[in-house]
Amino acid sequence: MFSSDKNIETIRLICSDIRKYIELRAEYVKFEFVSKLTVLMASLILGTILFILGAIVLLLLSATAVFALSDVLGGTTGACAVVTGCYIVIGILVYMNRRRLIINPVANFLGNLFLNSKKRNTSTHE
Repeated sequence: MFSSDKNIETIRLICSDIRKYIELRAEYVKFEFVSKLTVLMASLILGTILFILGAIVLLLLSATAVFALSDVLGGTTGACAVVTGCYIVIGILVYMNRRRLIINPVANFLGNLFLNSKKRNTSTHE
């Protein structure tokens, strides 16, 4: 009675459904990974483009500051030294605040992207 054809067919259908569920779950993981990788790559590309444009703007502003200060200080050597000193001070300040300015925002972005996807998706639809 336990091994009737109906029981065997039911077990076969359950195994088939479990196999389909596992395959669909694997596909979902692939799509989720590609989606998150796309967001990450887009952010990296955008960051790179903005970094390059910012570097060009900073270079031109530095040259402008040097030329403006050269009239005040009486030469380009002193003006270059003042601008370089400003960049050294800015670099030290950024280094001292690297955790707050760089590390924590990157960690939060990656954590929200890869770890909190369920909360993020449900909160955006409410």
